[in-house]
Amino acid sequence: MGVWDPLVRAAVYLPGRRFQWAAAHPESAQEELWRAIWSEVGDSPFWRRYAPSSRLSEFPIRTYEAYQPAIQEGFETGVGQLSTRPVRFYAITGGTTRNRPKRFPVTDAYAIQHRRVSGAFAWSLMQRTPDFRPGKVLSLSATAPVSSSPTGVPVGFISWYASRLGGRVARRLSPLPDSLLQDDDAYHHWAPLYALGYDLVRLAGINASTLRAFALQLDAQIDAWWPYL
Repeated sequence: MGVWDPLVRAAVYLPGRRFQWAAAHPESAQEELWRAIWSEVGDSPFWRRYAPSSRLSEFPIRTYEAYQPAIQEGFETGVGQLSTRPVRFYAITGGTTRNRPKRFPVTDAYAIQHRRVSGAFAWSLMQRTPDFRPGKVLSLSATAPVSSSPTGVPVGFISWYASRLGGRVARRLSPLPDSLLQDDDAYHHWAPLYALGYDLVRLAGINASTLRAFALQLDAQIDAWWPYL
């Protein structure tokens, strides 16, 4: 373990304590989160018109279709309708619901949430992994976006956007070069080979299908890859 173990544990200490507090005080954690959400969205065009109040308990459950016209207007004009923060990314779904892909605006608030969740996850992992050691981490994400909104906001899968939020540290931990994440065909064909070139300490996928596809590609190509390995 050396010096890495105490350094990493120190880095995830505060996110871990925050997670413990939220788990022990769910009502207070929900209120704190709602205040942060309302401070971002309360003065947006959509919610100025449709919010019943500033109380979460008074908000009705809505379907995606209720927000779709506002999302589309923001997509076309570049003026966000659901939040006062600028939209940095449009995340699309795989269309598994009625075979209809959906598009969601993503603001800087997502990066804040991502850091908190990632820190809490790392803290939880280390509590359950006494022999933790640093090393290469393979996260099976989507490749880079190939389209954008009329005003130039990238459109793609959230797993790629989330992988970018890790910055330089995440890129150093990944066994995959950035160039491989720019082409979908190259990524799906060669990513398993790059992964096999390292002693991975963790493997993660956005869902079970990505892990299955990874395993099938390994099984299909392993005989041809042995010379490289």
